[in-house]
Amino acid sequence: MFGKFNCIIIAFLCVFSSYSQIEAIEVTYSQAIGKTRDTVYTNVKKLAGMNYSLKANSTSAVFVRKKTMNNDYYAANEHYMYSSGASGIFYKNLETNEKLREEDIYGEKILVSYPMNDLDWVITKDFKMIDDFLVYKAYSVQKEFSKTHNKEFEIVTTAWFAPKIPFSFGPRGCDGLPGLILEASFYSGSIYFVAEKITIYSEGDKKGFDIVRPTKGKEMTFDESLIYVRKISNSGN
Repeated sequence: MFGKFNCIIIAFLCVFSSYSQIEAIEVTYSQAIGKTRDTVYTNVKKLAGMNYSLKANSTSAVFVRKKTMNNDYYAANEHYMYSSGASGIFYKNLETNEKLREEDIYGEKILVSYPMNDLDWVITKDFKMIDDFLVYKAYSVQKEFSKTHNKEFEIVTTAWFAPKIPFSFGPRGCDGLPGLILEASFYSGSIYFVAEKITIYSEGDKKGFDIVRPTKGKEMTFDESLIYVRKISNSGN
């Protein structure tokens, strides 16, 4: 698959070499809802007060909802956070080979471990600019069976990543590409996360933040968490 894009891969390697002095980055994403578009600039709606923070360096990253001073926005749009699967704390560490999510399920904390590279990406030739960064489009297709419709659906995840930022992370656990993901859409374009503010810390700068591994909650695998959530839901809690 990647053989078709040798020129792009070579460009990635050149960019990595040129920007190896980047020590860390902090990105604020806004959440938006849409339908079947690859960009938030057409036919989508940004959700007021729904902002998230990604803090990353070359080896680890943490993604979490940012606190807001406006409780009205939080109450009005909180359900979008849960429906998009963005609640809790997302953490990934390349050195320890960990990909975790700490979340609250009916008042109970759980710490779920995920496969390190759970998305099979296809990198395309499409590109555009986000802020001052050239980004390339990639997509991944997952198949999910719906008991309601008694059929299998294809669910598409789309990402726009910046090779200029050589960190293999992104919003809401979306990662595994040769560059930081600055825009991602989930569920075939119904949910978006878009970079609104990008702060780069170069070599010698004081980063001003730590990337801390979440530790709260009962530890379990992703498959175990599905059984656990189903059990709690059926118990009436």
